[in-house]
Amino acid sequence: MLISLPRYRVCSFICRLLLAFGFASTCTGLVVSDEANQRTKLRIVGYLPEYRGNEIREDWFQQVTDLILFSAEPTADGTLNLDRIAALPLNRITQLAEETSTRVILCVGGWGRSQHFASVSADFRKRSVFVQSALETCLKNKYSGIDLDWEHPQNGKEEADYAKLLHELHVAFKPHALQLSLTMAAWQSIPIEAFASVDFVQVMAYDHDGRHSTLEGAIKDLDEIASKGVPKSSTILGIPLYGRSLTDRNVSLTYQQIMESNQLDSGDDEAGGMYFNGLSTILKKCEYAEDAGLAGVMFWEIAQDAPGDASVLKQVRRLMESIRK
Repeated sequence: MLISLPRYRVCSFICRLLLAFGFASTCTGLVVSDEANQRTKLRIVGYLPEYRGNEIREDWFQQVTDLILFSAEPTADGTLNLDRIAALPLNRITQLAEETSTRVILCVGGWGRSQHFASVSADFRKRSVFVQSALETCLKNKYSGIDLDWEHPQNGKEEADYAKLLHELHVAFKPHALQLSLTMAAWQSIPIEAFASVDFVQVMAYDHDGRHSTLEGAIKDLDEIASKGVPKSSTILGIPLYGRSLTDRNVSLTYQQIMESNQLDSGDDEAGGMYFNGLSTILKKCEYAEDAGLAGVMFWEIAQDAPGDASVLKQVRRLMESIRK
């Protein structure tokens, strides 16, 4: 399937791609509407798992607008278990975030870390404990907000309970101007009122069968999310910084590992039996996010990126800055 873009969008993308690589400083013949000039700055969101605590790089904070710490977990009584997060150099992260005006968000949940969401969400008292624990954690650590990643509600009751939890978090966070985001796969079902409680919905547009995160697949996921009632202006597109084997989806490699093991061109999305998002595909996804009026893009996870000039995130930041000019 080929994506057909209007001519001026194609010109726009080529122009911005050249800017991203530093091949050109000006472009001519492109007419951009006033509406396009007034678009909100796109967010560049990156997850940082606690097991990357020894790999902190200063340039990450220059490349992302939001850094999500992965992750805390809900406990059986509703409080937050912060033991995993304690493995990160939090003082250093706070310092670098302040120097670069990077928002730091705390993720709660994730794959294998969502055990108590169902029981907490179902109980009014436990929800209250959870909300208070999340609020106090944000205020104490100067976090900009919370990202919830329950993987996954199993039935309609759990989905409805999740909506209650999100609403109560929204009410508690609003006076403190704290951000609340929800991370989910496009196939998940959540009551429409849940989306009204969050600032952003981050779409995990990856881990599909076969070529697990194509541009066409990402567009399909975004369309599915939109059909559930999520405004595009609140939607953030998830992009992988890793590849999966085309024959065994349980085998994965980071973008850095794939790059170091293969001679890659920017247009390559397959190498060594792995499917991944190469630089060209990632920039096209970012361009699509901008054209579609999305809130931004999200990456799992930033330590999988290559360092230095080979960094994908560095090129994404350059592209985003060229879009805003």
